[in-house]
Parts: sequence; structure tokens; C-alpha cells
Amino acid sequence: MATVTLNLCRLTRHYFPLFAPFLFRSSLIPSKSPPALSRNSHSIPSALRFSRRRISIVSASTSSPEWSCSNRNSSDGTIEERYDVIVVGGGHAGCEAALASARLGAKTLLLTLNLDRIAWQPCNPAVGGPAKSQLVHEVDALGGEIGKAADRCYLQKRVLNISRGPAVRALRAQTDKREYAMLLKKIVESTPNLFIREAMVTDILLGKNDNVEGVRTFFGMNFYASSVILTTGTFMSGKIWVGRTSMPAGRAGESSSEGLTENLQRLGFETDRLKTGTPARVDIRTVDFSRLEPQHGDEEVSWFSFDPDVHIERAQMCCYLTRTTKITHQLIKENLHETPTYGGWVEAKGPRYCPSIEDKKGTEVSLTPVERNKA
Repeated sequence: MATVTLNLCRLTRHYFPLFAPFLFRSSLIPSKSPPALSRNSHSIPSALRFSRRRISIVSASTSSPEWSCSNRNSSDGTIEERYDVIVVGGGHAGCEAALASARLGAKTLLLTLNLDRIAWQPCNPAVGGPAKSQLVHEVDALGGEIGKAADRCYLQKRVLNISRGPAVRALRAQTDKREYAMLLKKIVESTPNLFIREAMVTDILLGKNDNVEGVRTFFGMNFYASSVILTTGTFMSGKIWVGRTSMPAGRAGESSSEGLTENLQRLGFETDRLKTGTPARVDIRTVDFSRLEPQHGDEEVSWFSFDPDVHIERAQMCCYLTRTTKITHQLIKENLHETPTYGGWVEAKGPRYCPSIEDKKGTEVSLTPVERNKA
């Protein structure tokens, strides 16, 4: 059965950036659909809901794969590139999905908007933390790369909630965003059966029976495969707000992906828009560190990966803490009308358990390094 796998990571929670390729696989099929939809429909996050178009949820391992690899000439003389699996998006989830597919022997194509931004960490370059560290361990056990990469590229490591019980403790690594991306890109580029192309996907191609046949790019080129995995992150019809000014963007300095959202809507999917706030970048030359509380890494380093070959200790960098004051929140309160949400220009859902600073009476402010030679 041809499948299209939808990445829910950025749609469900902005801080859940990795594991959506393993959540579910769905097939766009004709009228006689199996009863799996009614059995599993309640487990689908509400950020991406299905309309009356018949869609079934099936296991990713319901049948053994039958791989096929060929390029051939179409009727109009153009070359049709055919693969077993196409992965759209080159972030955490896209890299893991493409690597897993290629390592299983499938001819895999990874499509990304920018070849120089594969596995790029645009926000706070941290891996792990509450709940997420357990998922990193699990993906490592399944053969994934995020745990190994974090262990190789960390700037600082700490076990959080150490004063509490073991159930709520979590490992978090502050990573070097440039080193991390270079390492993952090298791994992706050197993996057999894995091909990488720079392109913006605008359409999912379907056959006569609504079976997935491939994707079409912005410039009209078609790539064919019976399985398509979407790991698009924040890029689908993404928009950035800076005060009252907005622009189409997937993240700061990078264009959004246009067309794919509308295509999914035409196929019967209902979409929703979520929002997240990005922390400010601070020039360390403007900071008086003597007034901040230093936060050092753990002396005994813990590891995400079960592979001892990546357990190499390295010099750790210091993070710093401070807190907002009454003056801080008074300034925020006086200028709420300048923010996109309170100003009424943005109608989107924020993260449920991570309220913005304007919704808090007081909060810690953390200053963390992003690269070994920068902060």
C-alpha cells in the first residue's frame, strides 16, 4: 500500500522536533477503507485533522518493503527520477527518517530548501530536557543519530531536576549549532542509497486510486516514489513577526515553503497554525556577567547515546542565569499592544505548557552559548 507519512512535530508542539516520522503513516485510498481509522482516530493530534476524505491509519511495519530503483524516460522525453522513499525536509526528523530508510536498503531522496541548512538548530541549540531526553535515548536505541551528534558536539551538559526523584530527571545538552549541523550533513551525504536535492515541494502526486506516486517541486520537476514522508517543520506557509512587521519565512533568514499547505487542504486535510517565540541573540560584549549567576555543567558527564565510541569528554562552557523584575514586567505590560498576539495581528495557538513572558509574573532568564567561539 502506497503511503504518505505526515510529520506532526512542529504542528503539535514547537519543542517536539524529532520523532513525528514514527508517529503514524496514512494512506489516501478509495472508498473501501479498512476500519483502522475509527480505531485510531482519537490518537491523532488536533493540530492536523482529517475531513471526510477517506484516510486510513496503518502501522509503519504492516508489510515488508519491496524496494525498486530506476530512472526512466517519460513520454515527453524528460527523465523521471524514481525512488522508493522521498523525505521532504532536512531538519532533525528529516535526517532521521532519510537515514533509517536508506539504511534499510531503500533508494531514498531527501529534498530540502537549503543544502547548507541540513540539521540546522535555529532556536536554542539544545537537545534533551524534560520528556525529550527519553525520546532521544529511544531514537538512539533504534539506530538514530541525534543522541550521538549531541554527545559529540555538546558545549555543556546537565542533568535537570537532580534534587527530585529519578522519574522527573532529564539530561540536557547545549550543543554547538554549527558543529552539529556539519556533522549531521556529513553523515547524510556519505550514507549509501541516500540522495539529496535542493528543492521546494508544492504538491503530493496521487494516482487514480489516490495512491501516492511522488511529489512536484516549485519549478515543475516531478520526483516519483510510492512512499512520501513530510518533515517540514515550521516552513509550510510560515510567517515571522517582529513587532508589527511580518514576512513569509520558515525561520529567521530563510524562505517559507509555499504551496504544500494548500495542496494538503485540497487532498482533504484540515490544517491549523501554531506559534512559538524565538529567544533574542545577545552580544556578549554588552553583558555584565558579574551580576549574573553562573551555571556550570556537570562534573560527571552523562550521555544520550548507548555507543561508547562517542563518549568523549570535552571542555564545557558556562551558562548564566538572571531573573526578570517588577520593572521588566511593567515595561512589558505598558507595551503589550505592540506584540503581535495582544495587538490582534496573530491568531494562532501557542505552546500549552510554555507560556510567553507577558503571561508570567516573574521568570528566569538564561544566557546560553550557541557556538564554541561565539555566545
